Amino acid sequence: MILGTKSYDRQVTDERRNFLQGLASLTRPTLFVGCSAQGLNDPDFSGLRDWLGGWEDSLQRRYWLVSRGADLRPDLRSGLFPIDYGAHAELSKFLRELAPGKAPPSPPLPPPEPEIRSIDYEWPKPEAFGREDEIGKVARALIAGRPAVVAGGPGMGKTTVAVAAMYDPDVKARFGRRRVLATVEDAPEPRAFLAKLALSLSLPASGDEASLLRAIENACAAAPVAAILDNAETALDADPPAGQRILRLLAQVPNLSLAVTMRGVPVRPRADAEVLGDLAPLPLDAARSAFLAVAGAEFAHDPFLDALLESTLEGHALSIQIVAAQAVGLPSLAGLQERWNEERGAILKQEGAKESRLTSVRASLALSLKSPRMAAHPLARRLVALLAYLPAGLAESDVKDLLGDKGAVSKARASEAADRLRQMRLVESRVKGRLRMLTPLRESARLDVPLHPPDRNRLLDRFLKLAEAGNLVATKDWPRVREAIEAESGNLDSICDLAHARPVEPIAWLAL
Repeated sequence: MILGTKSYDRQVTDERRNFLQGLASLTRPTLFVGCSAQGLNDPDFSGLRDWLGGWEDSLQRRYWLVSRGADLRPDLRSGLFPIDYGAHAELSKFLRELAPGKAPPSPPLPPPEPEIRSIDYEWPKPEAFGREDEIGKVARALIAGRPAVVAGGPGMGKTTVAVAAMYDPDVKARFGRRRVLATVEDAPEPRAFLAKLALSLSLPASGDEASLLRAIENACAAAPVAAILDNAETALDADPPAGQRILRLLAQVPNLSLAVTMRGVPVRPRADAEVLGDLAPLPLDAARSAFLAVAGAEFAHDPFLDALLESTLEGHALSIQIVAAQAVGLPSLAGLQERWNEERGAILKQEGAKESRLTSVRASLALSLKSPRMAAHPLARRLVALLAYLPAGLAESDVKDLLGDKGAVSKARASEAADRLRQMRLVESRVKGRLRMLTPLRESARLDVPLHPPDRNRLLDRFLKLAEAGNLVATKDWPRVREAIEAESGNLDSICDLAHARPVEPIAWLAL
């Protein structure tokens, strides 16, 4: 506040100036500059002192007097804090030094990074019982920057393994929130691998393959990224060469650790990839833990528990989760077992939820049955319909005769159909020489895959012949047919159910 050469008395009587100066003094210091070359001997200085003392308010103010030490009179020290600035010629320099120092210019801030769709906000950490070894392998691959591939049949827990690996403490420490999941089960073409991954990184999903790949590379250049491409088989089936090529391109992006889940035979995107080729059913202890984690510990000693897990659900991860949810609140598992006996595959869906591969075994199986790989092999689908009625499975040597009358289907085509089911992981790989579906998959297929009428007739005729061979029990010819008949004993009840829809001679079926 600079005071001119006008009388200080005039300044004191200016009400508007007094108001503004008083208001300013509440929040900031005020510097008065105005004494003449006479310094504190200026005849108007007493008027300034009177004005300062006349501000009427409750705030305690402090005043600093910038002066040469030689000019400071004893009668002015009361209420003033003197500051000696030196010689009069140095006053301007002194005042400039009172101003805050100018900070050096800060480097320009980089543009804010788009908020990626971290898995922390999209997929909760799953309970993955009995999969510790598989999860550890995927986690170690991600940390090392190697791609990981998790393959298996429908509902076996591929997504669970991949997501659980993302929550591994070492993976979280390395990637932080730059861990994403891109669901590609509905991808119509391999380019969707790039587009879906770009979206998960909050990047535009438009453009050709090269521009999408460059955008992903730029995003990963800032800091490492761990990404899951979940259910990649649809896009791979649409164009296998293009799908494998794009996966290999993604696998070589610096700072991108990739995990891919897929049904059927795994694709290896890089020579050093960690490949889990076929997730096995959960062992009994792990299945029990998974069931009780959902249904509640009160079922730990239920007499129906182990039979339900072993004979009915057979370690199938999705089925265990769905059925366990239906047990909540029940007094025992007896009623649930009765429901299974009556409805079977129909109960394998989450109540109240929209059917999807994550909430329904039938929906999960349908993704495999409707895939291009199955559509290209009609005999494979017909074989699924046959296996749906064979709880004990089917000898691979019998496939040719059941899929066609003598000479209609070659051995090569029959083997091709069987191989297709193995590649799709629809039959158990642990059973050699025999094709068998896990019970939840088999019962779901029974609901949705109708038997080809000629196939049905051939299946029933085959068991009628086995029934006739059963008459050889306790004869010298029994050893010749014993093995074949005993191998089919687990199928008899199901075949009898199937036979109810076709008139047959009672005596023939009585032998079964």
